[in-house]
Amino acid sequence: MAIRSPFALAAIAATAILGVQPAALACGTCGCGLPGSNAEVTSFANGVTLFDTGNAGKFLIQTTLSFRDITGNFNDRGVWSEKPVGSSLTTVQGNLGITYYPTDSWTLGVQLPLASSRLYGAQWGPYGSVSSAFFDDEDNPIGERTGGGLGDVSLQGSYLAFAGDDFLPSLALWAGAILPTGNAAGDPAAFTGSGVASGQLGLSALKAYGPLELSASVGYQRPLTTPSVVSSAFYVGNSGLGQLQANLDLPAGLRLGLGVSAFRGFISGENVAPSAESLGKLKVTPSVEWRFLPNQGLRVAYGADPSLGPWLNAMTDRTFYASYFCFL
Repeated sequence: MAIRSPFALAAIAATAILGVQPAALACGTCGCGLPGSNAEVTSFANGVTLFDTGNAGKFLIQTTLSFRDITGNFNDRGVWSEKPVGSSLTTVQGNLGITYYPTDSWTLGVQLPLASSRLYGAQWGPYGSVSSAFFDDEDNPIGERTGGGLGDVSLQGSYLAFAGDDFLPSLALWAGAILPTGNAAGDPAAFTGSGVASGQLGLSALKAYGPLELSASVGYQRPLTTPSVVSSAFYVGNSGLGQLQANLDLPAGLRLGLGVSAFRGFISGENVAPSAESLGKLKVTPSVEWRFLPNQGLRVAYGADPSLGPWLNAMTDRTFYASYFCFL
């Protein structure tokens, strides 16, 4: 996951990859999230970043602050519309991620998100929509709304199924759950979650070629409940996720990264029109990481939505992320 996603697949965070050197395929948002749903609101980065612990410690602590600006939305025909002239929809979010390595093959993690939004002259609505200024009970236009709070907390775990060799990549199985602790009703400015509990399953792979690391993840999310309002702004139903990440190690502890993530969701229900059943989005996230100590580092990233992609019923945005990580 604003959703992430603001496709709430926050379970890729904390995937173990490297045999005797446990690693977390941590969301560097996607804590991790599916773009276009609550994950974009409540998670802390929009790509997958590889943090390998080596012998650094049994815990990985990550704190991330992000700023997200909605630029427009795609309708059910894949036609993009800019947000209303003079309006703004912005979210500032923070996330605390804690990953525990009980053994070299297992990880357990939790993501604790907070989000605050400001809507001016517009609001987000059902099925990835952005609409003009909202009104009070007497139909008077309201220029600005603010709100926020706790987002959807996510739990995740992973198991190293294959440590890899000279030819084959390392493979890890991961699973997780998203708890509906965020707000999904009432004032749109206060939305911080999808309004449902969800479960996730997935597979991640990693292969290193000298200083170049390539990773890929696929996953599936299934809602365990139905939101009180099926048109909840950050609810995307049954969803599939794909992510690709490339990282290049440079001297002085620097690492350049480029991530691409996409999701496709499906919503069904008596009150859901056929044109609103499918949702989809793609995001590209370049990043720079600096590990100034063997067990500590900083990472900055910028996520944006290209003009090409599986666009359906999805908000578009640009998001800046800054995170600190430490192995204990």
